[in-house]
Amino acid sequence: MEIRCPQCGYGKEVDEAALTPSVTFATCPECGHRFRFRDAVPENEPDFTLDSGQEEPARDSAVVEEDHPHPTSHTAPEEGPMPSWGQPKKAEAEIWAYAREVGVVAALIANTRHILQRPQGFFATMSREVSFLVPLSYYLIISLVGIGLETFWQTAVGNPILPEAFSGAVSSPGEMIQLVMFSPVVLMLYLYALSGILHLGLVLTGAAKGGVRTTMRVVCYSSAADMLSIIPVVGSLLGGLLRLWIIVVGLRTVHGTTTARVLPSVGLLFLSLLVIVALTMRDLGML
Repeated sequence: MEIRCPQCGYGKEVDEAALTPSVTFATCPECGHRFRFRDAVPENEPDFTLDSGQEEPARDSAVVEEDHPHPTSHTAPEEGPMPSWGQPKKAEAEIWAYAREVGVVAALIANTRHILQRPQGFFATMSREVSFLVPLSYYLIISLVGIGLETFWQTAVGNPILPEAFSGAVSSPGEMIQLVMFSPVVLMLYLYALSGILHLGLVLTGAAKGGVRTTMRVVCYSSAADMLSIIPVVGSLLGGLLRLWIIVVGLRTVHGTTTARVLPSVGLLFLSLLVIVALTMRDLGML
């Protein structure tokens, strides 16, 4: 059975046969929320922690509690229906996978909001079983919207922060057509290059617990930060910084590692970007 925290959406598959019928409460390791996950009548039974590092319910004294609500928490009746606050809720994570049911625009907004507001909760519940076309389509749509917003602001008001050679302004319909046609190709190349560099760093530090597709999913969903391009002039810069933070949180979560072991991958990415920028500026005669 799957038990999912109603507070942050973290979930885990648990062998129901390993649980006694009287175990009714679980404690989420992500947010610490204690909740009732099924009805049961017997009293004074232990609950357990949804620990991603354990296959069986924990029974040691560090996590076992008496099966009665904490004085400072909500109280749950021992009989009768489960209260609404204790019922498992449908996770918001990767709601983009249900775009047909909830609507494309609504799913896009909900998915983006969840990533920006609670990235750790989002990536903790991200499914690796969902087709890769789901995060890929999200990445392409959000990135194209971000490019469109940035192009609009560059054309309308310019950007004094960036050199003119790096300006994304368009001056003719022909340039706009070229932008629309080639952007998806460039975005795919960028996705594979960025994911490859990050995953290489994870492999070198021994932090890669999943495959490169897992890393690519994180990169795809980190594109949510591109929506900051709606802010004139500084939006793309702020979005870039936010995207790096989301990538760090995402890689740390999906690979089950620490921030310290993810940072070398980000450092490798920075080094690669600096080399690319330096070569580009040299070719443009700016160095």
